[in-house]
Amino acid sequence: MIIFGKNAILESLRAEKAIYKIYMLDKYKGKFGEIDALARRKNIKIEYRTREELSRLASDEHHQGFVAECADFEYSEVEDIMDLARSRGEQPFVVILDGIEDPHNLGSIVRVVFFMLVLFAAITSAIALIEVNVSVITEKLKIKRKWSAIIVVAAATALGVVVSLSQGGFIGGVDVLDWFDKVSNTFLLPFTGILTCIYVGYVWKPKNAIAEITAHSETETLRLGKIWSLNIRTLCPALIAVLFVYGIVDLFR
Repeated sequence: MIIFGKNAILESLRAEKAIYKIYMLDKYKGKFGEIDALARRKNIKIEYRTREELSRLASDEHHQGFVAECADFEYSEVEDIMDLARSRGEQPFVVILDGIEDPHNLGSIVRVVFFMLVLFAAITSAIALIEVNVSVITEKLKIKRKWSAIIVVAAATALGVVVSLSQGGFIGGVDVLDWFDKVSNTFLLPFTGILTCIYVGYVWKPKNAIAEITAHSETETLRLGKIWSLNIRTLCPALIAVLFVYGIVDLFR
């Protein structure tokens, strides 16, 4: 069976589907690290062909420069699905998709609009995140904001390049983004939360925090201030500590 398209072949490689050979556009050589890495790991040969040759192999011009020979798809009857569920002691769950239609270019339009919105959201969030670092560097190092901004943007860009390359399998198969996500969610966020509770509850003192909160408000005191003070000193750090321990246990389980 012949399949074509970058995503179709990539998902087949990830899903351990039996692929015999992959054909790629000759100008793509060395440019798609994840496909190359997965193919090498599975000992699948990659050959590079011209666009015309790929079109003949795929019997279609819309192959995106990727064609693969793979095992025929094994279809199952409804009875097979029911028997498998019963053998596992599970309730059969069958989803039947009827009347599926090709949306043609609608999907491409929706994707472009979605990612444009994501881009604008990312830019506005990046400005807010960079501003904090720029202000700290400007104040601590006593340098101009221009140079602080250059330092922060350069560091963020370098880190972003490393993260992006890791998504394509160029960093020894390590997913840097996933690593950062696990470290921040499991360690940094809970640890920072506990330190914040300790600082506000025992160093700065809740009464001073309440005074700061109400300094520019019409009310002179914070409602439920005593309960808030008790929570910030006892309940909040205790609950965060429980989540912290659970996250560590779940990470190494």
